[in-house]
Amino acid sequence: MSKRLRFLIVIVVLVAIGFMLWPTIQWYFFWDQSTRDQASYTVQSIKNEAQRFATQGVLVFNDYYDKDKNAPINLSDATSDFVMDDIPDSLRLEAFTALKDEVSNLYKKAKIKMPSTLSYDLVKGAFVASDESTSVETLSQLAQENMKNVLESYKREQLFAFKDKAERIIQLGLDLAGGVSYTLEADIESYAEGENKIAYEAALDEAVAKLQESDSSLTRAEAEEQAIAAGISYKEYNLSSSANIDKIMEIAIQQITERVDIYGASEPDIRRIGKNWIQVDLPGAKDPERLKRLLMGKGSLNFHVVDDEQTSLLYTWLSENYNNPQLVKILADFNDGQVLPVNELAGIKSGYIVVGTYDKDSYREDRRSGWTVIKEEPGMAGSLVDGAYVSQADSAGAVATSFRLSAAGQKAFGAMTKDATNESPVTIAVVMDGKCKMSAAAREQLNNSMLQVSGRGINYQEAQDFAQLLTLGSKEVGIEVLNSDIIGAGLGEDYIKRGIKGLDVALLLIFAFMILYYLGGGIVANIALVLNIFIMAGVLSQIQLTLTLAGLAGLILTVGMAVDANVIIYERIKEECRLGKSAASALRAGYKKAFYTILDSNITTFIAAVVLSYFGSSTVKGFAMILAVGIFSSMFTALIVSRLMLDFGVETLKAKRLLISWRR
Repeated sequence: MSKRLRFLIVIVVLVAIGFMLWPTIQWYFFWDQSTRDQASYTVQSIKNEAQRFATQGVLVFNDYYDKDKNAPINLSDATSDFVMDDIPDSLRLEAFTALKDEVSNLYKKAKIKMPSTLSYDLVKGAFVASDESTSVETLSQLAQENMKNVLESYKREQLFAFKDKAERIIQLGLDLAGGVSYTLEADIESYAEGENKIAYEAALDEAVAKLQESDSSLTRAEAEEQAIAAGISYKEYNLSSSANIDKIMEIAIQQITERVDIYGASEPDIRRIGKNWIQVDLPGAKDPERLKRLLMGKGSLNFHVVDDEQTSLLYTWLSENYNNPQLVKILADFNDGQVLPVNELAGIKSGYIVVGTYDKDSYREDRRSGWTVIKEEPGMAGSLVDGAYVSQADSAGAVATSFRLSAAGQKAFGAMTKDATNESPVTIAVVMDGKCKMSAAAREQLNNSMLQVSGRGINYQEAQDFAQLLTLGSKEVGIEVLNSDIIGAGLGEDYIKRGIKGLDVALLLIFAFMILYYLGGGIVANIALVLNIFIMAGVLSQIQLTLTLAGLAGLILTVGMAVDANVIIYERIKEECRLGKSAASALRAGYKKAFYTILDSNITTFIAAVVLSYFGSSTVKGFAMILAVGIFSSMFTALIVSRLMLDFGVETLKAKRLLISWRR
C-alpha cells in the first residue's frame, strides 16, 4: 500500500469520525446546561415550551408595535424599558429574529424586494394579505395568529433538532447518569388463554367444515351446535412446559424492547428474572410515566371491515348537527381510544361502532383527524400477523408495508375481503387500542400469506411506522409494573470522576513509558493512541452505545492494550536493524513480519469479545462492544497511522536512523 493511499485512508477516516463525534462534542463542550436541558425535553415539554415562546413573543411584539409601529425592528439592542418584566430580553431577540427571517422568506417567495429597513408595521403586515372586505381589527388578529404559529413552529423545530441530535451522542448508563429501573411481571396466563381461544376456534372451524361437507344442508349455526355438542378436541397451551413459558417470555421481552425503542431510551438493560419477571433499567429516562403507560399497555391491534357508506352518512349527520347540545357534550366527554356513542342519534346500524382516525401531528403525537364506522367484531386479530417490514411497491420506487400472516390469519383476511371487487372495494381498518391508525382498500379477495399496503404519497417513514405498528400491535402479552425506582446520578458522578482520573493516569504512564523506552517511536505510538481514542469515541457515538461503569473499565483496558501492536512492530524493526538493514528496509520488513502476529493476537481477543457479547448481560455486552471496537481501531492506528508517520520520517525527511531504541 502506497503512502498516498494510506494518507487518503487516514484523512477519510478522521473526517468520517469527526462527523460522527460532532454531536457529542457539541453536547459536552459547546452546549450550555440550558440547551442540554432542552434537548432532554419530553414531547409534552416541547409542546409547552413552544407554545409559551410563541405567546410571549407575540406579546412582546405587540408591546413594541403599540409604542411606535413605524419604528424599525431593532435586533441589535437586546434591552427595552417597556417590555414585560417577566419576559427575558433574550426571548424578544430570538422571537424578533425568527419573525424577521420568516418575513424575508415571504418576500422571497413573492419575488418582491424586501425593504432595507423593516418596521413593526411592515413585519405585521407581511403575515396577512390585505382585504378591503375584512376589518382592520380582524386583519390584525389574523396577523397575530399567523405570527404565533410561525414562532411556535420555529421553537418546535429547534427543540426537536436538539432532541434528535442528543440521541446521537455517547450516553451514560444507569450507574453513571441515573435513570429509572422497573420490575415487570408478564401475564402468561392471559397469553395462554388467548392461544387456547385461537386453537379452539381453529378446531371448531375444522369440525364445522367436515360436518357441512358430509351434510351440505347444515347451516353454519347448526354445524357449530352439533360440533360443540360432540365436543371440540384441540391442543391446549400447556403452561407446565418450560419451553412454552420461555416462548411467552421471549415475546414479552421483544415487546418491551420495541416499546422502549419507541420511548427513545438508548441501550436499555432488559433481562428476565425467574419465571415471569423482567427487569428493565433505563439510563437517563426523563418521562417515567409515559414509559410506564407504554410498558403496561397490551398494544391490542385488530383488523376491522369499514362501512364506507355509513361513514359518509355519519359525516353528513355531524355537519348538520354540530350545534346539537347532546352531540356537543358527547364530543367534549370523548377520550382518545374510546367508541363515539352516537349510534342511536346518527342511525348507525347495530353491530357497528364509530372510532376516531388518527395520524401524527407536528409534535409526533397521535392527533384525531376524523371518524370511521367499522364492524364491532374484528375480522382478524393482530396476533395473526407474523411480521412486517418496509418494501418497494413498484419499479418506480414507491414504498409499501408488507406483512406476513399465519395460516389462520390468511383465512380470516380472505373472509374479510371475499366480496371485494374493483367496482366495490372493501376497506380494511387497522385499529390499535381503539384508534384507527391506517385503512386501505382491497379490490379483490386476498388469500395470500404475504400482503402489502401501499398508496400515493406514502413516504418511507410512514411505511416504517406502519410496519412497526403491525409488529408491536401483534404482541399481546400483558405487562404489570411491580416496582419502579428512580435512581439519582450522584453516585455516578463520583464513578465518572474516578474513571476519568484512571484514564488520565493510564495515559500519562503509557505516554511516559513509550517515550522513555522507544524515543521518537514512542511519540508516534502516543499520537496513534490519541487517534485511537478519537476513533473509538466516534464509532461508539454512532452506534449509540451507552457508557456504563463496565464500559468505562473496558475503555481504560483498551487504552492499555492499544500500544501492544506498536511494541511488537518496534521490536521486529530492531531485529532487522541488528542485521544491518537500512532504516527503510528494516521498517518494511518489521511491519511485514509483525503483521500476522498482531492479527493472530487480536483475533483471539475479538473472539472473546464476541462470546462475551453473545452470552453476557447488557452491562457485559457494553464492555465487550468497547473491547471489539478498540481492537479494530488500535489495529488501524498501529498498521496505518503509525506506518504513515514512520514512512514520512524515513522516505520524505530522509532519516538515516529510526529513533526507536537507545542503541545505535
